[in-house]
Amino acid sequence: MRIYSHAELVEILSQVTAIDNDAVPLFLLMAFCGVRQVEFEKMLWEYVDAPNYMLTFPQKAYSRNRRTPIPLDAGNWIDLYKSEYGEDPVYPIYDMDGMWRVVGETVGHQCPGTLRDSYIAYALAAGEPAEELAKATGEGKLEEYKGLATMKDAVLWFTTTRDDLPVIKPGKVKWWQEKKDE
Repeated sequence: MRIYSHAELVEILSQVTAIDNDAVPLFLLMAFCGVRQVEFEKMLWEYVDAPNYMLTFPQKAYSRNRRTPIPLDAGNWIDLYKSEYGEDPVYPIYDMDGMWRVVGETVGHQCPGTLRDSYIAYALAAGEPAEELAKATGEGKLEEYKGLATMKDAVLWFTTTRDDLPVIKPGKVKWWQEKKDE
């Protein structure tokens, strides 16, 4: 199993910011809360309680209630988007495969599940109890994630902020529209 390093996470978030700034919350929630890409199809901002650092998937929208803590730095970052886009879906998914292709060219790997795998490995390394993490992520067994990351790496991962990114002008490159026009 492969997980992303802190440097790769910074590069991914930098690329996403440059390509489509509106997609940043999706990547933040995948990287810092282990949210599956497919879960964003029904996700609303009301599920994201960034000031209290909690993400709640209600049973009415998902098969069961699930609560996942949001790390402090990620919560502060996500809250910036929530205050701007509060009534909209968290991210109107266009062509996420296309987004991953563009991002993947930079980091040499384009599997969205790797962000989730990274979250799980770093959360275990940070001392999150496996039973609680399994409930929060909806995963069954977490044995394969143990030992993939160190505590030092986990601290770097979970304290990533916008200040870690190189100075990039946030963009909205409409690559999904260009693809449809071809």
